[in-house]
Amino acid sequence: MRKLTLSVVIAHSFLVFAISAYAKNDKLPSKRALQTVSLPSKEVLRERLGCLGIWYFMEKTNIVERLANKELYPSGVALAVMQAMSDYAKLEEDSTVFMQRHHIIKVILQEYPDAIKELEAKGYLKDEALEKKKSELVVSGKYDLFKIIQQIREVAEHAQQEVRDHGEDLKFSSVKKHWPNANPFYHKTEQGLYLSTENYPMFLHTPWGQVKIYGSGSYLMHDGIDPSALLTNIFFKHFTLAFERNVCDIKDWKKNHNPQIGYDESPVFHRIDDHQKRTQISQEDLQAYKNTDVNIQANYAGCHSIYKVLAFHNKKLPESQESQESTSYATYKETDKEWNLLSEMYDDEKREQTKALKDLA
Repeated sequence: MRKLTLSVVIAHSFLVFAISAYAKNDKLPSKRALQTVSLPSKEVLRERLGCLGIWYFMEKTNIVERLANKELYPSGVALAVMQAMSDYAKLEEDSTVFMQRHHIIKVILQEYPDAIKELEAKGYLKDEALEKKKSELVVSGKYDLFKIIQQIREVAEHAQQEVRDHGEDLKFSSVKKHWPNANPFYHKTEQGLYLSTENYPMFLHTPWGQVKIYGSGSYLMHDGIDPSALLTNIFFKHFTLAFERNVCDIKDWKKNHNPQIGYDESPVFHRIDDHQKRTQISQEDLQAYKNTDVNIQANYAGCHSIYKVLAFHNKKLPESQESQESTSYATYKETDKEWNLLSEMYDDEKREQTKALKDLA
């Protein structure tokens, strides 16, 4: 299988819905028929698109046949164009046509200025530089990875609620409120993700830096039940993980050791099974658990168990690889800007999906 390059353009927000989802449906209320547009014949469409010099694109994608004589919503026209671009980019590894997206849509809808205004208002027709940046984020795989990170955060919320449903009092400070963005100064990867856990999953190592999973929390152990271990086990079920190592600064431990609080001279590690049963293991034995998905905890908050994230919900992720690059303030600003753009793309996609589902209801 050939490797796809940046020429493989996928319109990030709207390809999840087929063009038929937006086609005129006779069962819909009649007032909605006013929102549709009647598209011209094959001959007229070929002439209009031919003026843009995209004959090869027309031939390879059958965009004319997809649209000719159809009655669609304006967003349906945009969807069809973006789907055709995605197909063409994968086939030909040529993204130049993507830069003409707004021109293509406008010439198709040239006798419907209100439809064009509607698409502009909805963000279908944005400036070329921004669209190019978005397409690069999609094609490079960054947007897919960003979506997975957001889905992991959503899983974390559900896992916390599941523990509460078991009757456990488990509380964490809000990640969305206090740590919505990545922190580029810590735990950046070259590619892929790592997961760091203490008593519970703490944060992800990502190409944008550290991404919080849970904030500071409180819970109470009782009757042999450890809510943090239960939470971690529920959370782990969504992943394919590989234990890499435990990062624990023994010198720091001894320096801050306070005999009055009853800790041992050095950290104590435990393997925790699916029933929250703890089995003590030595630091020397940690290596034996490398590349397993065993939940390993230490009795010191500074000890992070680090796992490679191989897959999430059975979707394979890029191989985890740590970054050796240091982050300057300029790099931080650029990374933060990219993260905010990805957040905007993600919110737009979810909003469009929600709207489309309502339209179909």
